[in-house]
Amino acid sequence: MAVLRIDTANVRGFAESFVGSARAALKCDLLQVQTCSAWKVRLLDGLVVVLCYALLVYFVMSALGLSLIAVLLWPVVPLAVLYLCYGYSPACVPLVPTCFLLDLYTSLELLLPKRLFIPYTLFRQGVSSEGIARCQSLLTMECLTSCSKPPFEYQDWKWVLAWGAAEVGPNMYRPLESLLVATGFADELPVRILQKENVLLISDDATVYANRICAFVSLYKLIPLLFAAFMALGTVFALTRLLLSVVFALVLLVNSVIISVFTQ
Repeated sequence: MAVLRIDTANVRGFAESFVGSARAALKCDLLQVQTCSAWKVRLLDGLVVVLCYALLVYFVMSALGLSLIAVLLWPVVPLAVLYLCYGYSPACVPLVPTCFLLDLYTSLELLLPKRLFIPYTLFRQGVSSEGIARCQSLLTMECLTSCSKPPFEYQDWKWVLAWGAAEVGPNMYRPLESLLVATGFADELPVRILQKENVLLISDDATVYANRICAFVSLYKLIPLLFAAFMALGTVFALTRLLLSVVFALVLLVNSVIISVFTQ
């Protein structure tokens, strides 16, 4: 519980937040819909967060034998995304926030840009200005330095995870960091996160952009971690379903014995 920061204060805060959110969901604020005054989260970021929670709820409910209810909850995902991003209440349906199209366009432009700018920090050292000009017109692997070498050092999944943690902020990565450190998988992860946070705060835009490119192209290094997490979650869910089946069978057995005793 201490690792996941589950205590009385957090539980009370969650309950108060849940009650406040439920009250807000029952009221449609037309001014908020028209002005997007509650716009706090980008559409792409909100979609990723909501999908992570939705998958977690789906796997938990599937482990409890409630797959049908989990499937029926999937239509709520779009409304949850709109609520997280714009504070949009389901009571406002079918109205659409005025900033939705702009946010959708910028999100698609982020995923599918018209062109990519290669920062100078990614060019191999020793390349002349004429060589850089040629590389910018026709990019080849001989023009670029390796992301696994200094100053980027994306040598394993820990560096990729460290940059992702620096991007999302401490409120998002602290529970995962505590869990990985407690299990002994990443004792040096806090130091690497601190280094990447310093790069994000102090370095110029070109260096930050280069780190983002290197982190993106190094995402494949997270596959072992994701596979291990998937296996661990699958094992936990399988054991949970087995335990519930045993408990259910024991309850039926006890009820049968009691009924047989009293009916005689």
